[in-house]
Formats: sequence, structure tokens, C-alpha cells
Amino acid sequence: MYLVNNAQMRAIEQKAISAGVPSLLLMENAAASMSSLILKDGYKKVLILCGKGNNGGDGLACGRQLFAHGADVTFIFIGNRVNATPDCKINLDAAKALDIPILYYGTDIEDIAGLRNCFNNCELIVDALVGTGLESALREPLASVVSAINASGKPVYSVDCPTGVSTDSGDDFGNAVYAVKTMTFHMAKTGLMLYPACEHTGELIVGNISLPVNGTTKTRVLSKNEALELVPKRKSRSDKSKYGKLFAFVGCDHMTGAAVLSLKSAYRIGTGLVYAYATCGCADVIRKTLPEAVVTNTVDIDGYLCKESAMMNITQASCILIGCGLGCNGITHDFVKEILSKISVPLVLDADALNIISKDEALKTCLPKNAIVTPHPKEMSRLCGDTVEEILKNPIETALNFSKKYNVITVLKDARTIITSPDGRVTINISGTPAMSKGGSGDCLAGIISGLVAQGVDCYDAACLGCYISGKAGELAEDRLSVYGVLATDMIEQIPNVFK
Repeated sequence: MYLVNNAQMRAIEQKAISAGVPSLLLMENAAASMSSLILKDGYKKVLILCGKGNNGGDGLACGRQLFAHGADVTFIFIGNRVNATPDCKINLDAAKALDIPILYYGTDIEDIAGLRNCFNNCELIVDALVGTGLESALREPLASVVSAINASGKPVYSVDCPTGVSTDSGDDFGNAVYAVKTMTFHMAKTGLMLYPACEHTGELIVGNISLPVNGTTKTRVLSKNEALELVPKRKSRSDKSKYGKLFAFVGCDHMTGAAVLSLKSAYRIGTGLVYAYATCGCADVIRKTLPEAVVTNTVDIDGYLCKESAMMNITQASCILIGCGLGCNGITHDFVKEILSKISVPLVLDADALNIISKDEALKTCLPKNAIVTPHPKEMSRLCGDTVEEILKNPIETALNFSKKYNVITVLKDARTIITSPDGRVTINISGTPAMSKGGSGDCLAGIISGLVAQGVDCYDAACLGCYISGKAGELAEDRLSVYGVLATDMIEQIPNVFK
């Protein structure tokens, strides 16, 4: 599913209007979609809060259509009606002409206490106060009105977006409507997929306003069907050599678990052969816990992979994974520097490999094209120099800037993981669960992504599909074990069930 930002949506609407589609018709179509949803859900006594902009116009048109279908509708208009947009004013006049009750906040309703009384007499509140385009905190009286809506205990449906959120950045500025359902129009908006805005939307529904879909944007959410199209196919007559060779340089003597988790994930995702190049202590653990792995003891120093560990032929690899449990010190720095100088195949860097390159700009600049980096926000902070707070406020911009600067694919891990490419593509992954907030989840993801790349999936597609599958595996594990009890190993065991 492709997403649009505010500027793109305005351009789509303006193109239609310039071609002869009246803006009032678009508003009427939006209202028809919203009123159909409300009627389908069985609400008959509806209170609609309208602002003076076009979002308020959508709400007024929706209420008029509900009224025509026999619903008990009351409007509360908030703002100076003299300053209403032209389309909003037309729908306000139409509601008056039909004698639909309209109460004006500040005159008919003098304060928040009066507003609460109105809330008590409805089954559903419809939020049509402020639509897309908001980029700062709500002012009074809207701030207090929104707080009262949230405290009402009534179900709320929002028109286009919950009042108070930014549909570009996803910010809620500390105060926004919490909706049970949000109907956005024509295409989903980017910010509604991001935290904290996505916590306000409830169920997100895309309403039809009868505009043609003109091409695609570069931003998307991967749907189930789109994910299925990316899954590598398996032929009935085949063998392990057909599904890739992953060379993994992971682990050290005192962080063996990360190595095992990444290797096992790579096998569960379908990789034909997984080669582990490990320190002696780590290699012993891998042999005992994952007999399928092809394990090679490499030269190490004090239990860490070192420069000499990279002295082997890696050109036969379909993909190389570096980092999970590697350790971060001068010894492993020299190893990463040496192996980066040799790589000519697809590369995935995770965990300590990222921490190592974050301290050496020369290593970042010599990453091969379309290498995949998988930082969480703290690792991203080390890589790019922004604070974690700045990154969380602008995750798409942060990831895109890094991808373009270093010509890599960035997987910025969070509750909504952002995957970006050097050519400007963005995917927001919305699968997953808080149950995955455990040590080892990132190692599993690194193994999943590198295993998909090894099987021949395009690097960007592998990053997107890997995040989707990882999240779905976490969801299935939560179903079995609760949001508290999921371990990284439980997620790995659910990978086959995601495919099923």
C-alpha cells in the first residue's frame, strides 16, 4: 500500500480540481464514505464536532447524509464561522437549511462543562475539527476540546486524521484525539503509520473519493499480498545449492548466543547453506546447538575475530553477514576493516559491526553499494551523530539521509521500522509486537534478511520482507506465549508458520 504526504495529497486533489472535478464533489464523496461506515456500524445518535476548515466541511456533509438516512445528528461548530472555508460554509448553510441542530461553541455552548453534557447524549462522537496539514500543537479552545473528547468515554471516529496529529511527521504534540476508527481519504497518509500518531488512529480505513490513482509514490507499507510476491520461490526439483550460501562472521567467545540466533534464523528463512566463521569458543557452541551449520574455526585473538580471521576466500558467498555478537574493540575493528576491503558480494551489517564503523568515517565511506545496515535508534545515533530524540522525531528523514549519503539500504529498527534506499524509496513496517522487545530479536532479523539476500532476493526487497516476516513471527509467538513470555528463539520457531 503506497502512502502520501500532505504536499502530495494536495497536488493530487488540485490536479483533479484543475481538470474539472469540483472540490465540493470530493467533499461529498468523502462524506459518503464516512457516513456509510457509521451507518454500517449501527450508530444512530451522532455528535459531530466541526472546525472551520475543509475537515469541518467533510464533517458537516457527513452529518447531512446521516440525517438523510434517519440518524439523530447534532453538530457542534468550533471556531469563527465567518472565517470558514468556502466549501465548509456551503455545507454549514446546507445543514441550517435542513434544520439539523447546530450548536456554536462559545455562544450556545459556553464552556467545556457544557460540551461534556452534549457528549452524554450521543452514541458516537465524530471528530472533524482539524484535518491534515497540522504541524504544531493545538491552541485553545481546541486543546481543551480534544482533552474533553478523550475523557468522554465515548467512541470516536476521526475524519481523515485524528485532530492534533501531524500526517507528515507522525507527531501528536502531546495532545491529540484518540479515535476508535479513522477514515482517511484516497490514500493513507505517511504520518498515520508512525508513532505516536498511529496510537491515535485506531483502525485505519482508506475511504474512496472517486479519484484515480495516478502512479505510485516512493513510500509504502508492505501488505500481505505484496510480501507474498517477494517471497523466493522453491522448485520441486532442487537442492541446497539453489538457495544460496550465507557466510556469517558473527559471535565471539563471550557472546555466542547472538551468533546462534542469527544463523538459525537464516536457515529457518530458507537459506540453502549457512557457513559460520567463528572463534574457537563460539564455534564449539554453534556445533552443539545448530548441527546444520557449516562451522569453520578461524584465527582469533583473545576470543575475538581479528584481521587474520578475514584471510579466506569469500567470493563464493551469496551474501555475507557481519556483526551479531562480534564485540567492539581494536581487534574487531581491524577485522571489519580487512573484510570490507575484500567484499564484492551483498553485505549485511548488524550490531557491533555498526558500532565499529560508527567510529571510523573511512569505513562508512567504503561500504559496498546497497549494503544493508540494521541499526536501532541508539546505534543510528552513533552512526549519524543525531540524538536518539532527534532520530525518533524524524525517522524517515534520518534513514533516508544515511542511505543517500553512504549509498546503503538502511533498516532503522523501531516499533515501526523504517527501510530506505539510496534512490529514495521508503517502506514502513507495521508488523510486530512489544513481545519482541527482548535481547536477540535484532540478531534474528539480521539472519532473516541476510538469508533472503543469499537466496537471491533484491537487497531492498529482502530488507522489507525480512522486517515483515520477523514482525509476523513475533505476533504468532505472542499469540502462543503472551506479550511477556516471547523469547528470540520462539520467534525463530514461528518463521515457518508465517510462510504457512
